[in-house]
Amino acid sequence: GGGQQGDAMILGVKRKVLNTRTNLSYTIVNGHRLSVNHTFKTVDRRDEDLLNPNVGNPLLSTNDVKNGVYSFNYEVNEFDNKLTANVFYKIYQQSLNNTVYKVNTVDGQQVVSKDVLKDSRINSGYGIALSYQLLPKLYVLTSTERAVRMADENEIFGNPEGNVLQNLAINPEISDNFNAGFRIGTYTFDSHKLSFSANAFWRNMKDRIMPKANEQLNSQDIEITQFVNLGKAQTLGFEGELNYAFKDDLTVLVNFSKFNSLFKQEFDEATGQKMTYYNKQIPNEPFFTVNANIHYRLHNILQKKSQVNLFYTLGYVGSFRTIWPESDWFITPEQYAQNIGLSYRFPNQKFLVSVDAKNIFNAELYDKFAVQKPGRAFYLKLNYTINKF
Repeated sequence: GGGQQGDAMILGVKRKVLNTRTNLSYTIVNGHRLSVNHTFKTVDRRDEDLLNPNVGNPLLSTNDVKNGVYSFNYEVNEFDNKLTANVFYKIYQQSLNNTVYKVNTVDGQQVVSKDVLKDSRINSGYGIALSYQLLPKLYVLTSTERAVRMADENEIFGNPEGNVLQNLAINPEISDNFNAGFRIGTYTFDSHKLSFSANAFWRNMKDRIMPKANEQLNSQDIEITQFVNLGKAQTLGFEGELNYAFKDDLTVLVNFSKFNSLFKQEFDEATGQKMTYYNKQIPNEPFFTVNANIHYRLHNILQKKSQVNLFYTLGYVGSFRTIWPESDWFITPEQYAQNIGLSYRFPNQKFLVSVDAKNIFNAELYDKFAVQKPGRAFYLKLNYTINKF
C-alpha cells in the first residue's frame, strides 16, 4: 500500500529556463559613470508522476516563476582613483503561477478541476559601497545595504528529488547589512608576493529564508523539509583571507569565517508570548569555518616542456547544533576534510591527466542536517584539447 515516503511513483520534472542580462552605462565626465542593469529569469516547470500520467493525478502541476531586477548605479572615482564610491538602488519583481489539477466525484461522475494561485511581489533595495586608498598598499572598505532576496524556484515549489516540500506563501527575505574591512597588498619581496584582507559584518534580517529546523528531540527521523521564513535574525561576525605566492609556482590561500547567527524575534506576533528560542544560536548552520589551499607547479618533469601540478586542500567546520533544543545528542562534531591531487600536462599542451583523492583520511563529514557524506574517494580525469578558439 505504499513505502516509507508514500505510494510508489516515478516523478518527472521538466523545466524551461530563460536568463537575460542587459547593461547600459554612460560616462558623464571622467571618473563619474551612471549605469542601468536589468536581469530577468523565468522558470516554467511541470511536475507529473510518470507511473500515473493521467490528468487526474494529484502530482500533475505547472509552476511558473518570473524574477526581474532593475539596478541603478552611480559610480565615482576621485582623488587620483584613491576614492571609489558606488551608490545604487534596486527594484525586485517576482510573479508566481501555480496550477494543480484534481479529480473530484460529483453525482457519481469524475470531474477534472484545477486550482490556480497567482501572486506578484515588488520590493526595493539600496545602498552605498566605499573604498579608499590610505597608503600605496592599504585600502579601507565599507558598505551598507538594504538587501532583498526573493525565494527561488525550489524554495517556493519544492524539490522532490531532495525531499523538499513546496511553500507557496514564503515571503522575500529583507536584510540591513553593514560591512567594514581593509585590504593590504599585494607586497612583493624578490620572488615573494603577499596580501591580506579582513572584513567585519553585521546582518539584521526579517523573514529569513532557510530550511525548517527541528524543534523536537525525537524528530531526526523526518526525511522531508521545507523552506520557511524564520522571522527576525541577526548575524555578527568577521572573516579574513591570506594569499601568498612564490615565483608563480607556489600559491597558498587561507581563509576563515567566524560569526554568530541568532534568532531575534522576542515575541510571537499572534499571541504576544515570548519566543522560546529568542536570542539562541540558529541550528543547522556552521558558524566557524577555515579553508586552506596549497598549489605547487613543477616544470620539465619526465619530459621537457611538461608541467606537474600538486594540490592540497584542508576544510575545517566547527561543531554546531542540528535542532533547536540544546542536547549533546544532536551536535555535529568538528570536521576536517583533506584532499590531495596531481595533474600532468604533456609537452604538446593538449593532453592533461589528473588524479584526485577526496577525504584522504576517510574522516566523518556531514551536511548541515547531520546527514553523513561519502567517505574517501578517488578520481581519474583525462582531458584532451582538440583545438583552441
